[in-house]
Amino acid sequence: MNLASMHPAEPEARPSEASDIVIRSYTSVGSMQGLGKIEVEAREAFIPDRRHVAYFIRISTETMGDYPQSSAAAIQYDNIEKLIVAIDKLSNVSIKADRFAFYEVEFEIDGLKIIVFNDARGRTMFNISVANITVTFVAIHRIAELRELILRAKKHLDANKFEY
Repeated sequence: MNLASMHPAEPEARPSEASDIVIRSYTSVGSMQGLGKIEVEAREAFIPDRRHVAYFIRISTETMGDYPQSSAAAIQYDNIEKLIVAIDKLSNVSIKADRFAFYEVEFEIDGLKIIVFNDARGRTMFNISVANITVTFVAIHRIAELRELILRAKKHLDANKFEY
């Protein structure tokens, strides 16, 4: 048996895999400044050859300082309503430190985490986290601003989406 003759002289031709063309469209609907910054965008991804379209909201977080870090989560269109309902519930959280000194109330969806918590002075605050990049807001009433940005993004998607 001759091993050299077992190996083809020329590499076998592999069929070239055609990649799809993706058209991405997005609009920033606003941002919030806290101890860091978040930005909310309405987004669409469209693959014409497959006649496939996806809608989602992108929420990005960015830290402050000389070397800011950032990350982003894509909230699928079908999960936007769940997020809005959760924000409504989180905005009404009443933390009483009678049993324990500190509390955290957390909601997570599609890589986005919202945590309402109290500090040592009894203030109720909240964090927005994506992949360990966290932005803190020291006033719980600002969670209504987040809700409004998400609603604006959803309205933008609803007004501009198309179906096949």
